Amino acid sequence: KKTGDSVEISKVEKTLFLKNKEVMNKFTDLVIDVPMDQIEIAERIINLAKMKLGKRLNEIVYVNLTDHIHMAVKRARDGIFLSNPLKWDIARFYPDEFSVGSKAVEVINESQKVNLADDEAAFIAIHFVNAESEDNSEQNQAYEITKIIKECEDIVKDYFHTEFDEQSLNYYRFITHLKF
Repeated sequence: KKTGDSVEISKVEKTLFLKNKEVMNKFTDLVIDVPMDQIEIAERIINLAKMKLGKRLNEIVYVNLTDHIHMAVKRARDGIFLSNPLKWDIARFYPDEFSVGSKAVEVINESQKVNLADDEAAFIAIHFVNAESEDNSEQNQAYEITKIIKECEDIVKDYFHTEFDEQSLNYYRFITHLKF
């Protein structure tokens, strides 16, 4: 439909209302280029993340994740696969988000008939870490934070000539303090 056309309410299947006008404009632009099935996949994954993470997510995630899925599928169909050098660090520092990313990769692979790897799960996880911030100025910092945490962890390991028990409560506390 175009602006001004009437919409038969009985035919409306789904409504997405984004409060932020700028985000809504970006999403509207995205809808023009992205197939509806990929938009629905993004929504499904975001709903899964909301349940699994139990956190409020910044609505920009609808734009960022939809765009990411669209481009990842396009790259996969073109035979281009990106590696994520921080994949294992993201999995350690953000295990819940990485779990959502892993499930997202399963859903995308099955529905889009592609073969995305765990590297993509880490990229998707970062979208959710970023979306956990309500402040737009803090968006897109998760990847940088992950690199800094990894560097701090390496400094402590080198200084004390030790390894960490990554399953221990002390390690969890250490990483939590570094994140903050």
